[in-house]
Amino acid sequence: MRLSVKNIGPIKTGSLEFTDKVLVVGGNSSGKTFLSTAFYLMNSPFLFPPLSPLDIENIPERAGELELDIDVRNILENNRPGIERTIEDALKNVFGTELPNIISFGEEKGVIENEKMKITISKDGITLDLYSMEKVHIGLYFYKIDRNDICTSVFPDKEKMTVIGNEQCLKRALSSFSLTKFLSSDWNPIAYLSTERITFLNLYPMIAEVAFSFSPRSPVKPLVLDALKWIYPGNYELLGHRVEIDGARNVRIMKEGKNVSRSLVSTGLYQYSLIESVLNNPVVRGAVVEEPEINLHVDAQIEIAERIASYNKKLFITTHSEWIAMALGHMMRDGIRIYEIYDGEVKPVRVYRDGTIDALRSIAPTQQKWLDTWLKEVSGEVDEADEPQRSLHVR
Repeated sequence: MRLSVKNIGPIKTGSLEFTDKVLVVGGNSSGKTFLSTAFYLMNSPFLFPPLSPLDIENIPERAGELELDIDVRNILENNRPGIERTIEDALKNVFGTELPNIISFGEEKGVIENEKMKITISKDGITLDLYSMEKVHIGLYFYKIDRNDICTSVFPDKEKMTVIGNEQCLKRALSSFSLTKFLSSDWNPIAYLSTERITFLNLYPMIAEVAFSFSPRSPVKPLVLDALKWIYPGNYELLGHRVEIDGARNVRIMKEGKNVSRSLVSTGLYQYSLIESVLNNPVVRGAVVEEPEINLHVDAQIEIAERIASYNKKLFITTHSEWIAMALGHMMRDGIRIYEIYDGEVKPVRVYRDGTIDALRSIAPTQQKWLDTWLKEVSGEVDEADEPQRSLHVR
């Protein structure tokens, strides 16, 4: 699997090759969220409107099974306006803005693509191109009812579908299911976990009241509420505490067998409690986890890295933390791909056989500069010209 972007937000260009775990390192406003949102979009199921019916043969008289090979390129060309409008709406929804704001400043077009499709974004709309030449194999069970007011289709898994209705119902359902199956990935169902914005777990009753009021407000970050769909009840030993989440999403934190008041629980623990819950949900196959280190001490960051390495999930992780990057590189070696966003470009970070990684350009030079300054201060080697600039002293 791969993901490529060009002129998307702060990112000029970038291409990522995927294993089950991918880590992207970058500074503030470097484009990590643009990249993770684009990835989420390309791996989420699109809900297409009714499409033009497919021309199929050998339909059972009353009921029976069918095995079909569908050319999705024909579906696209026969339904291009509706399909592109659906993807355009999805782009606006996940990014929470209009199309021109997704494109890099000063550019006319932006591109998001993977091995199956290419989305070209302009201020006027999007254009979709499909890459694969292979047909999609569909297995289905059809139960025929000669009525125009009944049309039901269900997809219990990615391989089979069941359709109840007349022949026109079957042909339309096949169009939508074939295109959805073609564009789907083995990351589905996928969850989006924006760590910096999910401290609201203890505010869930208030959020529910707002969300279901007569005049609900849209969140500033559209995907911030995605995690609520996937919260899974369970008991977890986490950062020296026991965390219990029940079916009503109530959270109880215990330390040494005693309940800890929610008002006294650290923000970092609350944040990661939600991530732990979602990543233990057996339905979730993949997840985007943004900046899991936020509000966590270094020792907790390393513990979190150990947990991330142990999850049997596909994970796309973004971080500011060199500790997360170093720990995951050391623990996973060939099992993880690490990338860094620097000066508008996404570049691979080499993970060596001994588990070490290349210096991170968005972190190491700044650290080295200040370390050199501090060491000069300690040794008394600071030039008089630098003296007024000093504001931090090492002892």
